[in-house]
Amino acid sequence: MTRRNLFLAILLITTTAAISIAAVLLWSRSTSTPQTSLSPVAAPANDSPAVAQLKSHAPGAAKEGIKVHGHWTIDIRNPDGKLVERREFNNALEPGGGESLGGLLQRTHKMGEWKIVFGSANPPCLFNSETTSYCHIFAPNTQSGPASDPNAFKTLTTESQGYPTMATVLSGTATAARTGAIDLVSTSLSKCAYDTQGVCNPNLLGNGFGVFTRTTLATPINVVAGQIIQVTVVISFS
Repeated sequence: MTRRNLFLAILLITTTAAISIAAVLLWSRSTSTPQTSLSPVAAPANDSPAVAQLKSHAPGAAKEGIKVHGHWTIDIRNPDGKLVERREFNNALEPGGGESLGGLLQRTHKMGEWKIVFGSANPPCLFNSETTSYCHIFAPNTQSGPASDPNAFKTLTTESQGYPTMATVLSGTATAARTGAIDLVSTSLSKCAYDTQGVCNPNLLGNGFGVFTRTTLATPINVVAGQIIQVTVVISFS
């Protein structure tokens, strides 16, 4: 090999080695250098109470409605007071109940008396010696004419309970006149014109009772003649 050829060979080897080293260095740097990431957008400051309230009433915003609850407890007792059966359940607001609440809020009528009604196709009460009837529980000072019938019991009491929700508690008792069953229960409320003076008499034209809450039991409560039926209804709002 001539001196010229030897020089060219050495130059070629040196150049190739330099290129290879540079490539390795570039690759190593690319893998070891952390990638630059975008900074997260800062979370917006908390809304003011006024803005939060507006958002809660905006179309599509989640809303929680006002609910009416009617919780029932029915105790069946023998004449000596021994508890035979206790049944607890809830019922639903009837359209008439919503109408009554709306009228009270809008001052189109005034509130009258409460009444509890229960029975079935084979009710435990009698209208007379031959005709069966649902049982009706009225307040002791009721103005309702039907309260003089054998199927009416003037034992209803009304009290408030549970501040600040101020639930309304209706309680009363009835005595079974015959062996029968209970599978339909309801509360009723009478109403009068807002400008009615004195007692709201449900017997007057335009007044009367309207069903407030009602439900049908999946399993009837059986009652024997002479047994005492104790009813408590707690009406509350949430």
